[in-house]
Amino acid sequence: MRFLDAVLCLALASEIHNTDESIRRVAKSLLTKVPRRHRPEICHFLNSPRPLYYTQCYVATIPDHILTMDPGVTTNPTYRKYPAETAMDNQRKRAS
Repeated sequence: MRFLDAVLCLALASEIHNTDESIRRVAKSLLTKVPRRHRPEICHFLNSPRPLYYTQCYVATIPDHILTMDPGVTTNPTYRKYPAETAMDNQRKRAS
């Protein structure tokens, strides 16, 4: 699961349930689903004194280019395909 997907889950819990406990419960379940490098950020939601307010502020300050980006596009401009992906792309080109 991408970090943006996790933030979406937290935002939905915020809108639907509108309680601190729901944010804590969702954040706790997300800890095992996001990559390790994003777990400290999820812990901020979990350990916040007011998780609902923290979530609402976090979502309100996400840049628009992040919210409107294509799900298949990486945010890292230096992304390079793995050799296996490149080989598969080459095979597809030859087949067509």
